[in-house]
Amino acid sequence: MANFIDVMFFPLGTLFLGGYVGYQFRILTDRRKEFNEALIPLRDALVKSEAISETMIADIEVKLGKRAKVIKDTYEHEFLPTMSQVDQMQKLDGWGRPSTDKDEREKGEALKKEAYANMLAKCELK
Repeated sequence: MANFIDVMFFPLGTLFLGGYVGYQFRILTDRRKEFNEALIPLRDALVKSEAISETMIADIEVKLGKRAKVIKDTYEHEFLPTMSQVDQMQKLDGWGRPSTDKDEREKGEALKKEAYANMLAKCELK
């Protein structure tokens, strides 16, 4: 009787265990693909140094839910304050000429590149 149990239940148990593990890996693959697809528009804008809008971040948050928390926090607490500081450093007058000196504009440009690089680092593909 014990031999029958070993012969029947061990293979069935390993079959179900293998199916469950395979299913979990498949779910992880789908979640990774979904994460990467949600980040592609944001990453493209960051690489091209284009403007990042709150709607882009909101779209990512809708698609990813809790997994977008790091990106949203980085955007709100690091990226936006830095970009407002850059805007202050690169003010233009009424005729479109810079109203700040060259050193300040260069510092602003360096801050902008750093902000984009930090945001891009948080948006790594998995």
